[in-house]
Amino acid sequence: LMNESNWNCHTHLQLAKFGINIPLPMFTARNYVLFKEIIGDKPDEAQLQELLPNIAYLCAAVASLNFPRQKNILSPKMEERILQLLPADISKLQNRELLLADDVVEKIKTLFATKLHKYLVPGTVHGDINLKNILLVKMARLQDQGMALVDSEFGTDYAKPAFDKPRFQDGAYFYHLLYCQYHRPDLAEQFMRLYSNALKDAGVEMETSFQFEFYASVLERTVSMGNHFVWNRAEGKIIDDTRRIEPVPYHVLTDLSISVLTSA
Repeated sequence: LMNESNWNCHTHLQLAKFGINIPLPMFTARNYVLFKEIIGDKPDEAQLQELLPNIAYLCAAVASLNFPRQKNILSPKMEERILQLLPADISKLQNRELLLADDVVEKIKTLFATKLHKYLVPGTVHGDINLKNILLVKMARLQDQGMALVDSEFGTDYAKPAFDKPRFQDGAYFYHLLYCQYHRPDLAEQFMRLYSNALKDAGVEMETSFQFEFYASVLERTVSMGNHFVWNRAEGKIIDDTRRIEPVPYHVLTDLSISVLTSA
């Protein structure tokens, strides 16, 4: 909660310029934070396609917040995170038939040894942009359809260098959800194009290939969520949306990410 409070305080003025509302804390104490109420409507999954441009705009707005930071201090943490999530010891894991193949694991390790450590750039990230954390509100921007963004406890900015994340992680995570939760790869590809254009419109500089940076984060999010929902799911874990435990989209997206990253 304190991280959410800090993130909201650091970002609310900049995001307000994009017509994006962030709830400010009104009172903070040990293990207790009270946030200002925001009135809005929760988007419905039926609105997913029509909201893609707005969600791409939202992810790009967060990525454009250019707080001072060091570059390329991130990649060793990303490498450690992905490698520790890979199902290296099959004997300890459930659902053995659903695991990543050994050659896929080796390809991911090779990518880190040859490419990924050079290109990952840390940035300002909300950390959990999905339909449940978005409110639709009436504002002057976004064709009279504004947005509010809540639940930023996983957010990172200049004040949290120990929790640096790649700058395109928010867009990559929503792309991952379109594949692995909503099972809409068609919308995922549409979203990626919208997100890339929104980043350019927001003035985000592309020092390296957008696709390379983007799919590096897609790979991390897919391996991380696959470990959580499919390959090493805790027995008895309650899953709100059972589509997230279907293994095929995780394998498809892992293979796609590796293909893009190895050819870049």
